[in-house]
Amino acid sequence: MAVIEMTANTTASGLGQPLRGSGVPVNGGAGTFVNVAETGALYLDLANGKLYVNTGTKASPAWTVVGTQT
Repeated sequence: MAVIEMTANTTASGLGQPLRGSGVPVNGGAGTFVNVAETGALYLDLANGKLYVNTGTKASPAWTVVGTQT
């Protein structure tokens, strides 16, 4: 499970500055930043140096790694 952190610049919708955490974000209705991260919100995995985008919904995030950072 990822350790998550909202920054002072993070809006309630999850847009604005990227959301941050330490570990791979969890998908689904009980996932990372559920009911916070809008579609298109960004998440930085600080432990692994990867960027993710929410391609799901606010109620059920689907975190997809961006680029070739596999």
